[in-house]
Amino acid sequence: MAVLEERGYIEPLREYIAQDRPFLGICIGMQTLFEASEETPGVKGVGVIPGTVTRFDVPDLSVPHIGWNEIRNCKPSGVWEYYKGSRYYFVHSFCVLPSEENKEWQLSITDYGTEFVSAVQKAPDSRAIFVFPVPFSQPTLLGGQCRSDSVPS
Repeated sequence: MAVLEERGYIEPLREYIAQDRPFLGICIGMQTLFEASEETPGVKGVGVIPGTVTRFDVPDLSVPHIGWNEIRNCKPSGVWEYYKGSRYYFVHSFCVLPSEENKEWQLSITDYGTEFVSAVQKAPDSRAIFVFPVPFSQPTLLGGQCRSDSVPS
């Protein structure tokens, strides 16, 4: 964030995204779009998406979350169309929890002891993802619904 601020990129980035222009942010590129992050306390994010990036609070699971996991789509999008039924690779200790404030941005949700937003998209060509875009094409048990009760037990 310091480099973005130092070079005067924050406001142009906000304006660019507000115009629904093409944008892709992967991992930290997604994280910076939120208002703040516990990873860098006291440092404001770009702030185009409401919410704070928080450290995983999953007592029975290893953090960082490293490995293959499934996603559940929250809305129609061509982003995952080619990779339906795939698992995606994650390596992260921080996440964004789904909330009413960021609901319009939620593209997919993933569960790792708690549900977190794994991809965001508001405009058709503007998206950001926590997941590394490396699909593992194995059939999954999820039906593509963005609901807590769609996770198999």
